[in-house]
Amino acid sequence: MNNPSLLPFLYLLILSTIPPTSAQTKSDHQALQSIKHHLYDPNGFLHSWNLTPSDACSGGWVGIRCVGGRVVSIRLPFKSLAGRISDSIGRLSALRKLSLHDNAIGGPIPPSLALLPCLRVVYLFNNRLSGLIPPSILNHPNLQTIDLRNNSLVGPIDFGFLIPNSLHIVDLGFNALSGPLPLGLARSNSLTRISLRHNRLSGPIPDEWGSIGDLPKLSLFNISDNGLSGPVPAALSARFSSSSFRGNARLCGYSASVPCPSVPCPSPSVASYRVRRSTKKVILIASGAVSTLLLLLCFALLSEVMEKNAYGTTYKATMVEEVVAVKRLREGIGEFETEVRALGKVRHWNLVPLRAYYLGPKGEKLLVFDFMPRGSLAALLHARGPDTPIDWPMRMNIATGTARGLLHFHTKANIIHGNLMSGDILLDEHLNPKISNFGLSRLIATTSALGYATPENDVYSLGVIMLELLTGKSPGGEAVDMAWWACHELVRSAAAEGDELLDTLNLALRCVDPTPAARPDVRQVVRRLEEIRPEMAAAAND
Repeated sequence: MNNPSLLPFLYLLILSTIPPTSAQTKSDHQALQSIKHHLYDPNGFLHSWNLTPSDACSGGWVGIRCVGGRVVSIRLPFKSLAGRISDSIGRLSALRKLSLHDNAIGGPIPPSLALLPCLRVVYLFNNRLSGLIPPSILNHPNLQTIDLRNNSLVGPIDFGFLIPNSLHIVDLGFNALSGPLPLGLARSNSLTRISLRHNRLSGPIPDEWGSIGDLPKLSLFNISDNGLSGPVPAALSARFSSSSFRGNARLCGYSASVPCPSVPCPSPSVASYRVRRSTKKVILIASGAVSTLLLLLCFALLSEVMEKNAYGTTYKATMVEEVVAVKRLREGIGEFETEVRALGKVRHWNLVPLRAYYLGPKGEKLLVFDFMPRGSLAALLHARGPDTPIDWPMRMNIATGTARGLLHFHTKANIIHGNLMSGDILLDEHLNPKISNFGLSRLIATTSALGYATPENDVYSLGVIMLELLTGKSPGGEAVDMAWWACHELVRSAAAEGDELLDTLNLALRCVDPTPAARPDVRQVVRRLEEIRPEMAAAAND
């Protein structure tokens, strides 16, 4: 047999023509029962697996597809499943596709997946999986697609030297994977998509990866927001835009604005300074009330004070090539360096990323963030001029993006904002929302803002922000006042947007329910917003 990729097809052909033995049928049934036993199914989707307990291929088992009396597919996305994946899955010897994405499944990826000879597609993204990715799965000879993004996976990525030519899609983004880039990944001519973004990968891009730029079918390539360093191979920088590489502090040569320096810049003398962007970036920061200047790397010009709040004062700093926001913290508590390094690793499209910090010899604490050119949601809603309309799709985009950012640092980073308000929702040039000030309550003692005070959870604050988006009113008092106004006034204008507006209003009112147990969790809020306006889910996937 000269073509290994034909093996699964031949195997399925045999399955479809030869009746399964009783032992095979029993093995499939026992494996599925073990899988069910290890999953938590709050909505009862798996109750159907008891209707015809002796025959998984009867057609009545939700999510199960069979060929020739053997289980070839498990498809159970968006079912709110928790628990873990049983290692017994390796007994489903005819399984081709495993699709359990968009659940809350934790635990490790079972190594027994590598024992399935016909396995081709693994969709486990948007879960809570942890631990290492078994190398035996990455080296599976017939694997075509592996999508594990948005989990909590750690450790190195170990593709073998003889990576199969059947591999099309590899998406391992938004995890905590570390170590160097895998050499073997550049050796499959069939690859169409590679994404390793938002991890902790380090070291240079291997010279062998300059073949990647020549892969004929590759349409998506992204290694942004890692800890990579050194020059980008010319074949890669010529084919892919800077968005595929940015967010790597010491990576260079991927665009004209980030050239590789011929002479390395000197390191700052203060050992506690950490920078997460190119070493050519220069920041000169004035420390508020005093005129002390802190030379960090090169030159910058400090502008007008942007914001003062319980955390400190935020300045706009104009650098040679870009603008950043610099927050000078007031005297705080806690292990500053430990906490701020943890915050620096939190990355999501709807969060303002921490780019650098400075801890001075006299206790000065400075944080450097991306600058958001459109200001805050509070300013957009309550201080905009008549020529700045905010249509319904824009409001829904802001609400959904805010909920997604909140979900990320709740579930992936184990962070509670504690003081979320519309002033903390910053907007980029396209009015996409970015949550700021998350995690700062760990660095400094704060007081809750009027109208947002809640000891229970951030969902209450999210509900208030949604009411602000719906009504345009500022929460001058308690959130219950806004809820009353919305119920009695906003419904009168519901004809303009119909059910979407009323459904969103109902969701916001559930979030500010006086009984904490009656409020939805953030994951439920995100899903409900995407159900109300499906375009939001499609845009997120794009």
